[in-house]
Amino acid sequence: MVCLVLCGKLRLVIKEICAITVLANKLCMFVLLFSLARILGVELYGVFSYHYAIVTGIATVVGECLSVALSRYAVLNAEEVNYKTSLGLMLWGGIIVAALCVIVFLIFPAPASSYGMNPGYLLIGAFFLGFACVCNLTITGLMFSLNASGKWAVALAAHGLLGLLLVVSIAKITGQIEGVILTLAICTLIAPAYGFFTIKKNHFSHDDKGGRESSFFRQIAALLSRSGAPTIAGSMLLGAPVHIVCLMIFAKSSLNVSEVGYFSLFFLFYILVTVLPSSLTSYAIVKLAGRGKSASKLYLMLGLSISVCLPVFLVLSQSYWLCLLGSRFCSKNDLLAYAVLAGGIGLTTTIVTQILHSKNMTRVVFLGSCIYAFVYLLLTVVAGLKGNMLAVDLFRSFVFALAAQIAVLAVLGGRKLVQ
Repeated sequence: MVCLVLCGKLRLVIKEICAITVLANKLCMFVLLFSLARILGVELYGVFSYHYAIVTGIATVVGECLSVALSRYAVLNAEEVNYKTSLGLMLWGGIIVAALCVIVFLIFPAPASSYGMNPGYLLIGAFFLGFACVCNLTITGLMFSLNASGKWAVALAAHGLLGLLLVVSIAKITGQIEGVILTLAICTLIAPAYGFFTIKKNHFSHDDKGGRESSFFRQIAALLSRSGAPTIAGSMLLGAPVHIVCLMIFAKSSLNVSEVGYFSLFFLFYILVTVLPSSLTSYAIVKLAGRGKSASKLYLMLGLSISVCLPVFLVLSQSYWLCLLGSRFCSKNDLLAYAVLAGGIGLTTTIVTQILHSKNMTRVVFLGSCIYAFVYLLLTVVAGLKGNMLAVDLFRSFVFALAAQIAVLAVLGGRKLVQ
């Protein structure tokens, strides 16, 4: 009996370790991207970040929706889930995303740069990176729905550390982005490859059932319908895709490719303020749940305090670390201010959205997303028509769009937030 209890606790600890490792991998990615900006220079980093932002933006919509839908379906339907079909859906989703990335770059190439690059190698790298991102997100979600072992935690750690070391090394050796993108794609497949073969080894034998089976593509279509993946993807279409369109407009109308590099680098501070604390506060709300009706208030207060304190800390301490990114970034404190302001608003928006969803106010959330998309696109188009856009112009459009979204959520859902 004691052994069973200890084993159960160990499995819980392993899952928490895996969650912490995923969070650490995000930090490794931030360090990797900051390092690339310093090694490649702002102009070449602008070309790299254009490809990286679009690939990951498209892949996130598909990868996140498959991760949430398939892992949730595996937990709720443990007896009838078919992992062979789930992984097949993941592979086809990755191939479609990869092909879509290639098509987008053929129609909307990166801004012109003084560096000579091989477009063919860039497209190959973009194809594999899009495929790898979808597989990475999907497999991570599926592994969390299973009884993950300590080996999975090791695979996740190797995934992040090897990616950081190898990609930075290739950037220093070659000084070109073709090899950087392809190496990043290969490293992104480390953890998914281990997870894929683990699931195949432990669960494929249970998927073979007697009786007449439908075709593989019919099984995939049925899984899509039962898991709710299209609905989840639809709810994400006003986020990353809108930002990708605005980034394309900016790249077409920017003063030069360096402005794209400046925007992409400082956009990482928005992600730093928004993504990492939201991951931690998701854990905190579980701890606060036992406080009854006051949980939402405490969760909101926690998020608001982080969304104010973290940006203020980054701005006040910039003289100690900003120039470490490179001498050309020392004077860009206006971009830092816009980025962390957007991060604070974005973090608050994420928390408010979660609370409103829990209170069955999905329509209000959707309306706020529509307002965000409309304002962001409108202001970006207007700035693009004037030409010679600067990074600060796109940041300004982004901040106004987020402010409009949170205003709608606060006005229409304010009563529910304070209950």
